[in-house]
Amino acid sequence: MNTSPALLSVCTVLLWTGVASADQPQGAEGPPALAPLTVFHDCADCPEMIVIPPGRFMMGAIAGESRNPFDIYGPVDAKDFKPRTREPGEINIIPSEHPRHPVEMDISFAMARNEVTHADWMVCVAEGGCNHVPNHRVMTPNGYRELGPHHPVVNVSCNDALGFVDWLNRRVGENVYRLPTEAEWEYAARAGTETPFAQGDVLTKDQANCSRRATENVLSRARG
Repeated sequence: MNTSPALLSVCTVLLWTGVASADQPQGAEGPPALAPLTVFHDCADCPEMIVIPPGRFMMGAIAGESRNPFDIYGPVDAKDFKPRTREPGEINIIPSEHPRHPVEMDISFAMARNEVTHADWMVCVAEGGCNHVPNHRVMTPNGYRELGPHHPVVNVSCNDALGFVDWLNRRVGENVYRLPTEAEWEYAARAGTETPFAQGDVLTKDQANCSRRATENVLSRARG
């Protein structure tokens, strides 16, 4: 489950004592505990957050789950390996997605429910928190296409994203926002599922923008 460096995807994770301690006693120091799946805003321009409950999941992909037909890694000990197309039926294994292993989230945390949009980003620019105005268009077969204000912001770097997070922290007056770790992102994105997609074995064109095509059943192919 990788994200594009040009897309500030699930941008923010909020970690507070009250969010993290579901069994916090009454009168304890810190904000009141928030129940799992509680949705909240810290401010009018802050992202809509949702509390993610603790739990365990298997991080990484099963062998063959990825649909990428190209091998750009090669054997571990290869010295003169050149990118190639995999043979029919050859198992696709991407090193960064293995080995599959259990991960435990032992505290609750809150994550943005949606991607940071271009409109969200431009509020940060208008307030002087972000100094980068991203080129909000993408290349298509018919040339460049301008994207709308509610499209996820594109063409921003990791440093740009960190600047956006710093601006959010200044807005609320506490250091409570940061970018999610890879494990936190995958835990939230999988949403308790073991399938290639949170929606199941297949992702349809009604569930995501995937070039107007439904995905094939990758699990059946991966498991032979």
